[in-house]
Amino acid sequence: MVSNYLAEETLITTSNGLETIGSVREKLYCYAYDCIGGIAKIRIADIPSKNSISDLYELSTESGNYILMSMDSQLMSINGWRKLSDLSIGDIVLCAFEPDDIYADTISNISFVRHDAPYSMSETKYGNFLAQGFIIRAK
Repeated sequence: MVSNYLAEETLITTSNGLETIGSVREKLYCYAYDCIGGIAKIRIADIPSKNSISDLYELSTESGNYILMSMDSQLMSINGWRKLSDLSIGDIVLCAFEPDDIYADTISNISFVRHDAPYSMSETKYGNFLAQGFIIRAK
């Protein structure tokens, strides 16, 4: 099972605009990466759920993107899905904020931020979703 433990304040691009993962209370549409057609609009499979306390780390990139996540969370790199624990400064991840705007970005920092009860989210069609500009593997 894949974990995608993200900080409560993580922004998800939904059909209602940007919402924090901790505030989503209905099955909205969000956006996911489709390796054939780019970014696709899909329905969230389940309302995001809160998990037990975990260590959260900030991953930031050279262009200024950042996200708080657990070391077991996976995101799309230029070499496929990678756990945060398997990535290093200088590695390249794929980012997207808009459907036609997928780009490679270089990791500039990975550092511990806090212990917290993170959220996770499911998406069944493509197995991923966009969060804070990153392509995150769904649980």
